[in-house]
Amino acid sequence: PPRISKLEFTTYDGTVDPLNWLNQCDQFFRGQRTHASDRTWI
Repeated sequence: PPRISKLEFTTYDGTVDPLNWLNQCDQFFRGQRTHASDRTWI
């Protein structure tokens, strides 16, 4: 199985616009070459 790096960013707390947080998540998953179907459980 592919090795997955540890997620190193803050948990979204709902107090600010989520776009920056979502973009950070997307960049992580792209960098790890994570399939969309696997992203939810990670």
